[in-house]
Amino acid sequence: MRIAPIGLLVALALAASGCGAAKQGAATGGAGLVPATAPAFVAIDSDLGSDQWRKADALLKKFPIRSQAVKTLDSVMSQSGLDYEKDVKPALGPEVDLVWLDLANNGSNVVALTKPKDEAKFKALIAKANPSGSKVATGKVGGWTVLANSQAQIDRFQSASGDAKKLRDDSTFRDAMARLPSDAVVKAYAKGTSLVDALTQVVPATTMPRGAFDMPSAQRPDYVAAALAAQSDGLRFAVAYRLQQDPKIAPYKSTFVGQVPGDALVFLTFRGGDQLAQVQSNPAYQQGLRQFEQMLGVKVAPLIGLLKGEVAFYVRPQAPIPELTLVAEAADEQSALTLVDGLMFRLTPKIATAQQDGITVKSANFGKFVVHYAVFDGKLIITNGDQGIQAFRSNDSKLPDAKAYKAARKAAEAPDESAGFAYVDLKDGIPLIERYAGVAGTSVPPQVNQNLAPLQSFLAWATVDGRTSVANVFLQIG
Repeated sequence: MRIAPIGLLVALALAASGCGAAKQGAATGGAGLVPATAPAFVAIDSDLGSDQWRKADALLKKFPIRSQAVKTLDSVMSQSGLDYEKDVKPALGPEVDLVWLDLANNGSNVVALTKPKDEAKFKALIAKANPSGSKVATGKVGGWTVLANSQAQIDRFQSASGDAKKLRDDSTFRDAMARLPSDAVVKAYAKGTSLVDALTQVVPATTMPRGAFDMPSAQRPDYVAAALAAQSDGLRFAVAYRLQQDPKIAPYKSTFVGQVPGDALVFLTFRGGDQLAQVQSNPAYQQGLRQFEQMLGVKVAPLIGLLKGEVAFYVRPQAPIPELTLVAEAADEQSALTLVDGLMFRLTPKIATAQQDGITVKSANFGKFVVHYAVFDGKLIITNGDQGIQAFRSNDSKLPDAKAYKAARKAAEAPDESAGFAYVDLKDGIPLIERYAGVAGTSVPPQVNQNLAPLQSFLAWATVDGRTSVANVFLQIG
């Protein structure tokens, strides 16, 4: 795509600080002009005085790299003969939209829409920012200024928008937008069929297993939509998609999180039975599984059957390497133990058995590390932690009581029930990684350390409502 001025406007929005009255970000007003046949649409809040940009800038100011980014942007503008106060600020309108006419030619058939504050200033900005030797066509359609690589694309957009049904009036688009944060810096929408077809053309066959996009009809999305929103204490990224059939995934409240030690830095939970059936129906999964088994020399397909109930994985501090622990529901304890025994004996003959607080714990010695595993109370636990099993079974402080965990869930507004979630304590986890790197003889540059310091936590979860799923990622910044 050669619309350099649009790229410049987006860069300005990402780096500039805003001031002014609070307004809704990423309004999708352009959707009232865009034909419903458009396969993809992106709305960008370009009002640097909006509430979204004020929040975003407040977050960016916590990172030392922001000042360097602003200097770099000033340098880029200066080289183009631009001045922010004189050339950019008077020209920027409240919204910049990108509309794809189709997804052919690597997505280059796209036009940009905007409503400049000052038409003369905007034209002057485009003229100054336009790279030497390139051309950007401009036109007016329905009161909006349209930019494209050629006049032919503008004519095509004008013809398509005509009297046709508009994207704003399309029920699928409206449903997608309703699933996203109402106030956001950027919102994006794509029709599922167009997106899948485009991926089969764009992604080289050598980088993905054959059949990776040969999804059953139930797994093909009607749409995929996304939004990036700024909040006072972090950034939220949301993705919504609607399948053509109900995946029948039920929300649940984790039963394992209440047993995980309070010093866990990473925690992940999901229900295998809900998701595995969909994944296993994909031909690419079957091919990838065979290749993995050939590489490992062990049949792992039977072990996957152990993941039908809730599965949890967590990480705790331990020297010289962190403790990694996997917990899974084991309705048939003997069958689960037999399967894990079989895998361990194929990998190493050095397996010891001991009694710990009334349960049998087996330890597989791999030389540089030992893996301990046991089955009890309808659970299978596998860990490299010397005290991992005892810590899980103890009555000591648990993760839901940890201050960082509670703060992360509150900031992210995460629901009690979901289709699974992941949590990372960045505030304590990053320094630990840096210490491990120091032990390994690798030092983290001071500037990297300073820009990682504001990160507090990472929380991701998914919710399902019939055919529609919404995945949220929240990065807490403090």
